[in-house]
Amino acid sequence: MKHRGARPGALALEILLYIGVACTAVLGLLRTLLGSAGFGGMLPGWAWGVSERLFGPYFLGEVPSVRAPLVNGVEVHTTPELYAYGAEPVPTGRGEFSGPFEARVSVFAPDFTQRVGLLGGQLLAVLLALGILLLLVRMVRTLRRDEGPFTSANANRLRSIAWLVGAGGTASSLLVAWGQWLVLNDAAIAPFVDNRFEINVLPLLAGAGIYVFAELFRRGAAMHADLERVI
Repeated sequence: MKHRGARPGALALEILLYIGVACTAVLGLLRTLLGSAGFGGMLPGWAWGVSERLFGPYFLGEVPSVRAPLVNGVEVHTTPELYAYGAEPVPTGRGEFSGPFEARVSVFAPDFTQRVGLLGGQLLAVLLALGILLLLVRMVRTLRRDEGPFTSANANRLRSIAWLVGAGGTASSLLVAWGQWLVLNDAAIAPFVDNRFEINVLPLLAGAGIYVFAELFRRGAAMHADLERVI
C-alpha cells in the first residue's frame, strides 16, 4: 500500500529535522566543547573575537554557574531593602519576603573533576539530542519513500529513542547533579549554600512512556504487514 500523499510534508519535515541537527551540532555541541567548562581556554584570541562578533560576547565565554539555595545564616543585603520574615512588614501590611533565597554560583576556575561533571552532563545531553534527531530523520524518510510509518524498522527506532531518553537522559541528569554537587561542595562555597544531590526523574518517565508507545507501534506495524499480505 502506497502513501504518496505524505511525500511533500515528509520532505519538509525531514529538512526541518536536518536544520535541527545542524543547529544542535553548532549551537549545542560546539559551544559545549569550546565553552569555558570545555576547551575554550585553548582557543586563540581571534577565534574569541569572531565568536563575539557573530554570536555575542557570551557564546563561548560564559562562565559555568550553578544555582543553589543559600543557608539560613547567610545575610543578604539589597537596595532597596527587602522586608524579610520576622522584621518589619511591607508597608501597608500587604506581605513580606521569606527564604530560602537562591543564589547563582559562578565557577571561574573549575578543577578537573568539577569540569568533568559540568561538561559531561551538558555534552551527553547534546549527543542524546543529536541521536534522537537523526533517528527521527530516518523515520520521516520512510514516509518520503512511500513505505508508510508502520514498519518494524520504525518501531525499533522508537524503541532506541526510548532508551536514549530514559537511560541516556537519566545518566545526563546524574552527571549534571554530580557536577553541581562537586561545585557546591567546594570549601570556599559550601558554608554559604544548601548542597543537595537532586536527580531529575522526568527522562526516566518519558523514556518509559515512549517505550510503551514503541511497543504499540510495533504491533501496529505487524498488523499493517498482515493487511498488506491480505491485499
